[in-house]
Amino acid sequence: MTRDQLEYQFRDAPKRIGELLDRCDGRAESGPETVIRLFLRSLNVDFDIQVTITGVGIVDILVGDWLIIELDGWRFHGDREHFESDRVRDVDAHALGYTPLRFTYKQVMFQTAETTAKILDAIRAEVHRRPSRRV
Repeated sequence: MTRDQLEYQFRDAPKRIGELLDRCDGRAESGPETVIRLFLRSLNVDFDIQVTITGVGIVDILVGDWLIIELDGWRFHGDREHFESDRVRDVDAHALGYTPLRFTYKQVMFQTAETTAKILDAIRAEVHRRPSRRV
């Protein structure tokens, strides 16, 4: 739905619902992306979503300049072609100096504490601020 459609649908909703709409970002392509985006926002970490990286393609989330977070549902990444392509993208990203982290729908939605802890560990190690190797 577009922002206008959402606002129309929730026009009579309580104010707190309207405040939740302000957290929506139409660029997000999945629920897990939104979960991780809101987690990163709560940390006041610099990030962007659906970022094009030359030599890699579009990544779900780029934290700082060097940390890539990819969130994969089985529906779109469950066949051999996507599985292979995702691994090639990770290797290519690493060769360019990025640190890719890849999580499944299950990890984000049902193992949220463990998943966000791993992301937080990477941020504390400042991998988002420096390349993983010299370019």
